[in-house]
Amino acid sequence: MKRSEALEIIYADRLDELVGELAFHYGQSANDEKARMWLVRAGDRARALFANTEALTQYRAALQRATSMDAALILEKIGEVQTLIGDYEAAVESFRGALKRVGSETGVVVARQRRRMGTALLLRGSYSQASEALEEGLAAVPDPNSIEAARAQVQIGHLHFRRGEYAAAREVLSRAIDLAQRLEVDDGLLAEAYKWLGNVDFHTGDLKTAVELYQRSRATYERLEDRAGIAELQSNLGTAYRRMGRWDDALAQYNASLMLRERIGNSWGVATCLNNIGEVNLTRGDVAGALDSYIRALNIFETIGAATEAAITLIGVGAARVEAGLVAQGRSDLLTALERLSSLGSTGYLPELYRYVALAELRAGDLNAAEVAAQQSLEAARTGNALHHEAATLRVLGEIALARGEPDAARALLEVSRESLRRLGEALELARTEAVLERLPPS
Repeated sequence: MKRSEALEIIYADRLDELVGELAFHYGQSANDEKARMWLVRAGDRARALFANTEALTQYRAALQRATSMDAALILEKIGEVQTLIGDYEAAVESFRGALKRVGSETGVVVARQRRRMGTALLLRGSYSQASEALEEGLAAVPDPNSIEAARAQVQIGHLHFRRGEYAAAREVLSRAIDLAQRLEVDDGLLAEAYKWLGNVDFHTGDLKTAVELYQRSRATYERLEDRAGIAELQSNLGTAYRRMGRWDDALAQYNASLMLRERIGNSWGVATCLNNIGEVNLTRGDVAGALDSYIRALNIFETIGAATEAAITLIGVGAARVEAGLVAQGRSDLLTALERLSSLGSTGYLPELYRYVALAELRAGDLNAAEVAAQQSLEAARTGNALHHEAATLRVLGEIALARGEPDAARALLEVSRESLRRLGEALELARTEAVLERLPPS
């Protein structure tokens, strides 16, 4: 009797402890079925521990011993790990390979693999391809009232959010939540749906509801011991606290998220935290610290091919450089970010981006260009129903009026900005508006 067979018999009640050893021994044998089974189990165990390189090694070894259908499922597992670590190109190819081996156009497995491929594509910023994959995944679901249908809807909502299509995102996410609740699902599906719905509220100016949804989502992730989910919600809450002016709470959440994401090997998440820490540093006047964090984040996003996030981070780089007095360089960064976001079809960050361009033009003394950019910011904010951005841009228009020597017009704009920001609970932008109001001459 071979050692691997003996281990299975003698330690039948402790096999989970011997997964690695059994995978090794069967991997050296001619028994393809056993080798495949134990190599996949070893990969699953490594993946659960976020030993991502080991997981990929075990899955790839199993793939060499797999039949066509087994190969499809193993490639799907490989694609999931590649998505986590930010290797989106490879993940898409893994999911495509899995779909070829399934050899079908419908069914739960096909639907799930198309959904996962769509997620990798949208994280890469390939929104048109992502939309196609996700819609095909939803169409492949045998039962439109199933959990897989709800999961596909959540990712479609995720895609709408990334494009800045907030009304469409809210509609499809609400449908997914309703379906999940009717099915009495109690897993990460609802947690993810609440997270993206919270992001919609966050970007349309409803901070209170966003925080409530984030906390509900995090509680579910904590119950499931989903470390990746917990880390993402810590980051989201940190950003909400930053806008509320709770700097210490924001940094505490960002740093906790950063440590967890570094531990699990989530490159996208690490870069997101660095970008967010840059935002806090910039707000506090630490321009050098902000630039350091932004550039580190930008390098990671560009390395893993996260095109949308790289463009968003470049907004921060440009804003920090303008703040540091490097107006021409900062303006160039902002216009490059605008070009990238436009090519991606992503509109959610345009109000903020145009506002920073307006501030750069104001700093350069070109008041006409500043007003054009501010009006573009205002239009983008109103199109996206982003009330906090609208109020913040009214402040910039007030600054432009003040620079033109029109204090009465400036005061009117600034007072509307202040009232709106107070109502929305936007402490960060409110403090900025009040600082400009203090510069006005006595009425």
